[in-house]
Amino acid sequence: MIAMRRFLCLLLLTLAACNSQPSVVVVPTLAVLPTETETPIPPPTIPPTATTAPSDTPLPTDTGTLPPTPTISLTPSDTPTEAPTELPTVTVTASLTITDTITPTISPTPTPTQELPMLGGLAVMAAQVTVLPPEIRYGTGTLTAMAQIRASTPGNILPGAGATPTAVLPGEPILVTLPPPPTISCQYLPPGNLNTWLAMDTTLQSALGCPVGAPPASVLLPGAWQPFERGFMVYVQGTPGSIYALSSDGRFRRYDDTFISGTDPESGGETPPSGLLEPIRGFGKVWRANLDARGLLGWATRSETGDTLTALIFERGQALYLPGQAQTFLLVNDASLPGSGTWRAFSGSF
Repeated sequence: MIAMRRFLCLLLLTLAACNSQPSVVVVPTLAVLPTETETPIPPPTIPPTATTAPSDTPLPTDTGTLPPTPTISLTPSDTPTEAPTELPTVTVTASLTITDTITPTISPTPTPTQELPMLGGLAVMAAQVTVLPPEIRYGTGTLTAMAQIRASTPGNILPGAGATPTAVLPGEPILVTLPPPPTISCQYLPPGNLNTWLAMDTTLQSALGCPVGAPPASVLLPGAWQPFERGFMVYVQGTPGSIYALSSDGRFRRYDDTFISGTDPESGGETPPSGLLEPIRGFGKVWRANLDARGLLGWATRSETGDTLTALIFERGQALYLPGQAQTFLLVNDASLPGSGTWRAFSGSF
């Protein structure tokens, strides 16, 4: 603005000089220019600040710091008017509960809790019981008494394939210890009912072994049998023939049939008790010549009966079916005492 005014003043002076008579022109100096007396232009209006505020409502002085953020405080009301206010709290609590539940599930070593019924608990307790041998359970005097009872009471000994009899005191249960049966695998299974019977008795199956033959085959053989007071005798034709004395305690003895008709006497001429018989021919010769067989069997109760037997040979014994008795006898050989062993009877043929 000041420059514009100066320019206008100079322009006016120039025009005045051109229109006047030539005379001495007095040029004003710069000292008398209206610049010195020019009215100052008021400054632009600035919005009022905190210093120009009325004194009755003073505003805080601007110190360059931001005003404090208002703090919102939620004060729970004694009588909440909005039911959804409590929902966020319930949601957070449920989330924490789920986290605690998942933590044991992903544990690398979980410890399952097994609920056992009453009988299951008894089974677990029974499995943890340790049975001590007689040498620890009883003293020397008791063991001596047990040995005497065992020697005088043979009925305390139970027969069985591979069984180890244990002497007992009067009033005690009879104990029979059976060795664990080994696992066998046969190329050919026993035929018919033999397979069923042996599958139900793994101890007997292990004692007999596998049937002989590829495949195994049963044979029909002429024979005979005769009942006694405490067992019976069985004859199986062969070269030589075999006579088996099967006693009622589950044991048997095998003898060769050496009877020669026309050479050996038919009987020994003995007088049996009333209602009993003396065995004759091959059965009688074995019965008289072997006191163990006679002592085990006693006297015959009926005459001998001829029969056709069905036989099947096993690795450690044989099966014999007697049609006259409608029974199958499984004979298990005793490896420690040749010519003897144990036997079991099953109803029906194989």
